[in-house]
Amino acid sequence: MEASGADPDLVARVQEVVGWPATEADYRRAADLIPDDLARSLMAVGTTTECMDTVAEFVDAGVTCPILYP
Repeated sequence: MEASGADPDLVARVQEVVGWPATEADYRRAADLIPDDLARSLMAVGTTTECMDTVAEFVDAGVTCPILYP
């Protein structure tokens, strides 16, 4: 997570909320903690074209195995 630029305190808070195995409720609680700008910097969201462009940017930046889920 360090490479993502996420605040280590935020990462710790998310880890406290999400159990293992994580439940849908865990994910929803964690999502409430994550600012939109951070989520958008880590994920491809938007139209199909916007998502394709973002994934291309990730690959250009060195991502070797993007995980895509609709």
